[in-house]
Amino acid sequence: MSHLEQKLSPATFMRIDGSLDDSILDPDKENTLLDADGKTEGSQIAAFVKTALNNDTLEVEAKSLTGDSLHSFIVIDENTRRLRDHMALTGQTIPPELSAKKTFVLNTNSKLVRAIHKIQTTDPTLATELTHQLYDLALLAQKEFDPQTLTNFISRTTTLLEKLTSEK
Repeated sequence: MSHLEQKLSPATFMRIDGSLDDSILDPDKENTLLDADGKTEGSQIAAFVKTALNNDTLEVEAKSLTGDSLHSFIVIDENTRRLRDHMALTGQTIPPELSAKKTFVLNTNSKLVRAIHKIQTTDPTLATELTHQLYDLALLAQKEFDPQTLTNFISRTTTLLEKLTSEK
């Protein structure tokens, strides 16, 4: 890819999920009302998710996206991804710090994201489990799962389904 970029300069290749492009943001739907603490809905959601996931290396952003069907996704820096791909192709061991740098982007227009945020006041445990589920689905979409994470995901999915379908 670098070879093509050098030949076709100033053209550059960037994956669609390599950064957060302005074309998928909808600033008109952004809820900019501040609560008593001076925080927007997006910053409240991001803070809750960051706390629920308890991952110091993960950046969390809550943005108003153009559609409401995409609940969340993972952004991995293009240069980091290229380096990881190169190291994997050449059989080198990928350092953990290259796998750790991710940004988890939540769609504030998503009914699911808003529902999870709302549930946190009445059932914080369920909200945390659903947040982990949403994060794991985003990782799964990016093929960023290791075997242990997949095992935990399947177990948590089963537990959540049992919890949500049990009679109260």
